Amino acid sequence: MLEITPLDPPAPLRLAHGVVDLRPRPIQGHRAYHQMTVWVDIYLDGRFDRAVPTRFTVTDRVAALVALHNLSKGAPLDCSNAAQASQDIASLDAVALTATCEEVHSRLKRNVVAGEVLTVDQVEPTPAVRQGERVAISVAQGAVVLESSGIALEDGLPGQRIPVRAAQASDSILAMVVAPGQVKVTDP
Repeated sequence: MLEITPLDPPAPLRLAHGVVDLRPRPIQGHRAYHQMTVWVDIYLDGRFDRAVPTRFTVTDRVAALVALHNLSKGAPLDCSNAAQASQDIASLDAVALTATCEEVHSRLKRNVVAGEVLTVDQVEPTPAVRQGERVAISVAQGAVVLESSGIALEDGLPGQRIPVRAAQASDSILAMVVAPGQVKVTDP
């Protein structure tokens, strides 16, 4: 819910007699900020007379995700550590994360403190394969499929190519992430 309150009392205006029409100009950008100035065009009998700046404080309350505890970088977001709550997002420097905790399949890019409103730029998709995780590696050549185990050397999302090292191997190879814990060696 958006609440707008004039910050300063309006200055007295002297206008000629006639029909007065006040038209606020569109706000630049697509979000409201805690304090804003809006130019209001004054029309008198249908003709532009002047424009006056009007300062407002803005409260923009939405259901946003909030950290329930102090959370570390890399922590997955779920309903045990984040919940939706009505928050004023007008003072945020970023876009609030408004999904429910059940809809979020992300992890944190940085540490956050309990009670902090989570923003879109603080999260990233949870990888299907994590660095250091044991993975199943498959290599297909025609009808022959070889399978082995190995270690992921980087995090990876499905469809992304990451370096992996097969068990007992000294060199790494590139493999495409196909599912959680599974990679497939493909032609480049």
